[in-house]
Amino acid sequence: MLTDFEAYLLDMMRATDQVAAVLTSEGISRAELGAKAQRAVKTWQLDTPGRDAAIYQDAIGKAVSQRILSCDDTVPQFVGSICRLYRLPLWPKLLFQVNQHPSGFAWGESFVQDLSAITLPAPTFIRPWDWVLEAIEQMASKVDVLEHWNYEKDIRVVVSQGSEQSVYLAKFDLNLLQEWTALAP
Repeated sequence: MLTDFEAYLLDMMRATDQVAAVLTSEGISRAELGAKAQRAVKTWQLDTPGRDAAIYQDAIGKAVSQRILSCDDTVPQFVGSICRLYRLPLWPKLLFQVNQHPSGFAWGESFVQDLSAITLPAPTFIRPWDWVLEAIEQMASKVDVLEHWNYEKDIRVVVSQGSEQSVYLAKFDLNLLQEWTALAP
């Protein structure tokens, strides 16, 4: 069953085919999704800047892991933050990361995956919702940022395979791949 928090995330995602498939499997309409998302926003104040990171435990449940960020992990202003990873049933291969600044506010909400435990397929087999930004950047020979606003990021990815190059448009929401489109080189 789709949680209100998952509905909140789905409602902002651009992967229309994947979102539609979830709505169909859950038997809910786009309007019902929007209502669940709005309930999540209202319940946990998800649209409030500087919101308390503690709301995520209520919204998602207990973190599967947590660690304190050091100067090797982040910029000086965020050292000492707690990085918490949560499992969301809708995305079983990924984790949802929320960092808590020492003063308590949430920052860096995004999807992550263990890059050491994955092998990316050939570019033609890349599919939305299976990969995060860092995985795509790891396979790329060149990345150009086209747009980056709040939780959305669009990049142009060049992948070199021997003497051949392929070019793709990749769109991410919350660090999760939403669209992967081949472009002319």
